[in-house]
Amino acid sequence: LTRYAMVEKGGQLYFSGGEQAGGAISADALAYDLTTNEWRAIAPLPRPLSNLAAAVSPDGRIYVAGGSTPADDEQSTVVTDQLLEYDPVLNLWRTVATLPYPVAGAALVGDDVGVYLIGGWDGGEMRDDIWRYATDGPGGQEWELLDHLERARAFLGAVTVGGEIYIVGGYDGQRELDLAEVYAPATGVRRLLPSLSTPRGGLSLVYDGLGIYALGGGWTQP
Repeated sequence: LTRYAMVEKGGQLYFSGGEQAGGAISADALAYDLTTNEWRAIAPLPRPLSNLAAAVSPDGRIYVAGGSTPADDEQSTVVTDQLLEYDPVLNLWRTVATLPYPVAGAALVGDDVGVYLIGGWDGGEMRDDIWRYATDGPGGQEWELLDHLERARAFLGAVTVGGEIYIVGGYDGQRELDLAEVYAPATGVRRLLPSLSTPRGGLSLVYDGLGIYALGGGWTQP
């Protein structure tokens, strides 16, 4: 399985969507208990999705943004513009909002205000936008354009640390990138970081309490 989304919440890893061997797009969703080392099936996505992005909101709900899904003719794929929400207590998915545009291969991260949609491919071109969906903000649940990346790209890594969003790597449609930057939503300041030693797209970016790790990736080579 490739091109799926994964988040951690309450000692559980939640996996959704992805592409199976042969390229079939899946709607399956699974949870893995880190304490008991056991898998269990949870409610499937409303539709098959790959190249989707996931994050946990301030109130503990799981959000999934965009992705690729089979077209009506089932011979091709289309990019979706839906923001889905999963309630682990009710084991239920629902559509909560429409994205600013259809997007696949974006990054989605959360903080104590809402979730942030970063970059991605809209079916025609790469995007450089940073959007925020304030899940419990005073202005209601709306998308707000905050800033733009140094370069438009998809299949990038992102993680929140100390109120800032670290954004690393990606694929701009022609080459993998070694870009690394950090954006502070509270101040609107975005700054460049030292470049990756190796350009990579399709990576995972994680924080373990001490440092940020770029894992895997490799769009044109492993």
